[in-house]
Parts: sequence; structure tokens; C-alpha cells
Amino acid sequence: MARVTRVANHWSAEEIAERIQQATHSWHRLAWQVIFTAFQDPRPAAVIARQLGVSKGVVHNTNLCFDEEREGGYRTG
Repeated sequence: MARVTRVANHWSAEEIAERIQQATHSWHRLAWQVIFTAFQDPRPAAVIARQLGVSKGVVHNTNLCFDEEREGGYRTG
């Protein structure tokens, strides 16, 4: 059984959704969607990747960056 992908909950769902809306580039928006999906419904990275149309590596790397940044969130600029 695959491990479940989760993100640290140092942000609320509303704050993450706001970041999705404020993203100016499609890649930034997609990264925030990965974070939001893992936050709302933790599942294996392969399932999240298939849902959003990215690779498992993108899911892992995005979540890793988000977890490392803490209150700073995901660096998009």
C-alpha cells in the first residue's frame, strides 16, 4: 500500500485557496492546487498526480517545498 501524501497544516484551506486565486502563472496555480488537494484530501502521491495531470515527483517536490517554507508558504516568485 502506498504512503499517504500530506502537507503541514500551518495554513488554513481558505488561505491556500486565496493563493490559488492570486497566482499569476499557471505553474504557480498548479503548485498551489497540489498543496490544496493534499491538504483537503490526503492520498497517495500517484492518485493526486493523476487527478491534477502531473507526475508523482512534482507532487513530492511541491509538498516538500511547502513543508520546508513553513509560514512563508510555497515560494512562487
